Amino acid sequence: MALSDPQDILGRVGDGSIGAGLTLIGAVIVAILSRKSPLAALVNDQLKLLIDAQARQIKELKEEIEALEGKVEALTKELAAARTQRGFGI
Repeated sequence: MALSDPQDILGRVGDGSIGAGLTLIGAVIVAILSRKSPLAALVNDQLKLLIDAQARQIKELKEEIEALEGKVEALTKELAAARTQRGFGI
């Protein structure tokens, strides 16, 4: 392998340095644009906690509604049976 002209070597080193510098600048810009601010991360965490809590409450309320509907249905049947036994049935 023969040695190249010193000007050629310096030109390649210079080109490589410019490419590395542009890559570094691009990486810094991407890092700045893509990072979350601490406040945004905190707000996102708080919103997630609130949404999870509301989802649990909704689930509990749906279960309670189903239980109450079952009780209403049972009481309606008992009332109908009682009316029938007393002669007030329709």
